[in-house]
Parts: sequence; structure tokens; C-alpha cells
Amino acid sequence: ETWKDLIEAHPDQFTWGSDKWFTWHFDEDVGALLEEFGRSFIGQLDPAVQEKFAYLNAEKMLAER
Repeated sequence: ETWKDLIEAHPDQFTWGSDKWFTWHFDEDVGALLEEFGRSFIGQLDPAVQEKFAYLNAEKMLAER
């Protein structure tokens, strides 16, 4: 709830990340769980915020570089 509330209050200041670092992150089952977690979390956000958080904020940030 903490992150949901913060993201919805500041929808232009957060992005979703799915960085992989440790060897076990690359396991197929772990990858599927991370994907499921991400989709579930994003799906619970206000619909007006979902696309911004999921990818639009990242696209905007990268375009500004």
C-alpha cells in the first residue's frame, strides 16, 4: 500500500524496473514469478497511472538523455 499510494500521488516520478542481477533471477520459474508480481502490482494501480508507471515514464526519461 505504501508504494501504491506514493506512485498514485506522484505518477510522473516512478518507473517499473525488472532488472536482473543474481544468477537465480534468470531461472525460468523465477522470471515467471517476477513477471506475475509486476503485472499484478501494476494492475492494482489507478488505471490513469498504470501506463505511466509501466513504461511511459521510462520512455520519457530515456528520450531526455
